[in-house]
Amino acid sequence: MPLWKPSSPGGDSEGTLQMLIANLDYSEYLGRLGIGRVFNGTLRFGDTVAIAKRDGTFHKTKITKPLFVRGPQARR
Repeated sequence: MPLWKPSSPGGDSEGTLQMLIANLDYSEYLGRLGIGRVFNGTLRFGDTVAIAKRDGTFHKTKITKPLFVRGPQARR
């Protein structure tokens, strides 16, 4: 019998996308990679998203190859 059951994550899958990028990388095949956690909203292939820069400006880009990880396994 488990001693503690973790609560399900909060967030609103129908809300405005909010993602915290924890790591940036670059691939010659894929281009720029942003690795992070989605707190609200949903990411889909082809979505146009805005990246908030430190100086307060926004840079628009498209999602080209999403890879989602939930637990120990990844899925596309």
